[in-house]
Amino acid sequence: MSSEEPEELNLQVLDLNSGEIQSNAGLPCFPCFMREMRATWRLVQKAADGTTPGPTQREQENCTYPSLESRKCTPCDALKHSQCFIVPTLMTGHYVDIRATLNSIDRLLNERNDSGQSYWLSEDSRRGIVKAATRLGVFFIDTVSHHRALHSLNPDAVVFGPFVETYRQLATTRMAQLQEDMGDGLLRLGFSDAEFGRYNDACCRFTHDVDWCLQQSLVDECTRNRVIKNMPVKFVEVPQVDVRRRFGLRLSVPAA
Repeated sequence: MSSEEPEELNLQVLDLNSGEIQSNAGLPCFPCFMREMRATWRLVQKAADGTTPGPTQREQENCTYPSLESRKCTPCDALKHSQCFIVPTLMTGHYVDIRATLNSIDRLLNERNDSGQSYWLSEDSRRGIVKAATRLGVFFIDTVSHHRALHSLNPDAVVFGPFVETYRQLATTRMAQLQEDMGDGLLRLGFSDAEFGRYNDACCRFTHDVDWCLQQSLVDECTRNRVIKNMPVKFVEVPQVDVRRRFGLRLSVPAA
């Protein structure tokens, strides 16, 4: 896998803003997601100099709600956050995909061999998969930040209300088109969105990195393809784009 590492990570918890979906809808909230990524990436970075082994499991936040009516999960309530939220409406599908993929990754990391005495994958493979999944999560956070800024969804925008209404109209139009296409009913970025290319590249890198980690454990091609196919995160093949050039992207997660 590529040895390039991000120069800096700034995973500050974002404040709730209009134009974003409230949480407590069957998904862990976005602040909890960011805390998971931050905690795991710190362990990955700590191991970068080779003095300590990298993590073979992801750090996880227990994002649970006291009741169905609760607007804040237990961790966010303890940290005195105003409310929980997920992501901007047009990125809901991506968030569902990445959460489901992380669940799939967690199962893969805990898979045992036929004897049950050891893990199916080697430690190096498991470390590599944790690193790949966390890198994807960080890129997703970065993409959400860019998307919010592009559509002026930040609470400190000079003119806030009109931008939010424009975004809602855009989401309504996209949803109508989605229903015509008989999709899964979840909105995702498309080719016309400025952030699509960068996140698509991150998904592509993630897929290649997971495949490489499976190869390290001598997993046959048929099984590797099945494992990757069952992960909801997908990338779109873009013609005439060098995959190696895609992976030259640097991680940069600006503060909201």
